[in-house]
Amino acid sequence: MSQYGPTPEEAAQIARACGCRIVQIHDLPDGEYAFSIDAQKHANKVKLLAELAAYDARTPEVRRAAELAAAGCRNADEQIKALHAYVKQRVTFTKEPIETFSPTMHVLDVGMGDCDDSARAMMALGGALGHRMGCATLPSKSSGKPPLHVAAIVRHDGAWRWLETSLDAMAYEHPIEAAKRLGVTARKDLTG
Repeated sequence: MSQYGPTPEEAAQIARACGCRIVQIHDLPDGEYAFSIDAQKHANKVKLLAELAAYDARTPEVRRAAELAAAGCRNADEQIKALHAYVKQRVTFTKEPIETFSPTMHVLDVGMGDCDDSARAMMALGGALGHRMGCATLPSKSSGKPPLHVAAIVRHDGAWRWLETSLDAMAYEHPIEAAKRLGVTARKDLTG
């Protein structure tokens, strides 16, 4: 385990288990690694994202960040909402020229990333505090095209609930409903 995320060897093993392969390793300025991946199916890519978030959730740095972000919360609902607000505040949506999966703490430290980066951060922080986390995609409006958007979800009060953090969505608000409410029209991942 490196400071923030998996080493290239660990990431390759996780990717293989998810039906993906790493095609490029990107050295980050903080000494960590981001990865470009190849997957036969989009579902495998989503599974890899969730597994990488679960890996991040086990790092002491992510645990510490989650505890600080949720300090003073009295229950699970308050914790989830505090973590959601924390990721929205810390990570500005930035389209990547090359799709990469970056470690949670790196994304939080640099303060920018695309939807999979903010979803991974949300899943990792929630997972670090014991919440049941996952990710979900929005289907593409073009037939046969893979989904363009992913967001974190949490199992809370007996249902899976959205935690969209790449725009100013409210906790549990569906990403498309948030985009409509906010008048977001320039993001094809949310508008098709």
